Amino acid sequence: MVPNYRITPEAYYPAPLEDMATLVAWLKTQDLPQQTAVVGSSAGGNMSVELAIQTGMPAVSLSGILDIDDWLEHHEDVVAAEGDTSSFNSTASAQINQDGHNDSFYKWFVTNYFNGETSEWQAATPVHRISDTTGPLFLANSLNEFVPTSGVLQVAQAMTYHQRPFELMMMIPGTRHAKGYLDDVFNQTMLFLDAHLEK
Repeated sequence: MVPNYRITPEAYYPAPLEDMATLVAWLKTQDLPQQTAVVGSSAGGNMSVELAIQTGMPAVSLSGILDIDDWLEHHEDVVAAEGDTSSFNSTASAQINQDGHNDSFYKWFVTNYFNGETSEWQAATPVHRISDTTGPLFLANSLNEFVPTSGVLQVAQAMTYHQRPFELMMMIPGTRHAKGYLDDVFNQTMLFLDAHLEK
């Protein structure tokens, strides 16, 4: 299934997570196989980790927006800059934001999720809620893309602390973001899902 969730400016945090909770509740009412996992990239990568935390299902996160409160607190001097996002919601994610490190855009991208509400940063950062019941995670990131590598490192550390299985593929060279490197990690992603889905 390919679910949608509300995005800005229609809605802000925590609306996307509420939509994912609605999805999970609906899935439980359907006559579906028990093999359920979630795959997401960029903002969807954040959603997939959130579902692993909330439900225990296996999750794949490609360039997930995972470092929120810590990154924003350490980048107060960065000026948020939107840039050209005229086709942001209509262009394939493999074609957008592929140019590399861009703190100004990342800050705009993340803070736009909260509509100016700084008090929500910590609650929206997944690493604080990883627990002994979090589902297995597959985490990938490019080394020089606009999403910082710090997020996957923090999640990996938390998963290690709670002794939860994860695979970390943060060694992808270059500046590609999310689905921009999907071909590079597709086989490993399928092996991860095969290993963690019930037969």
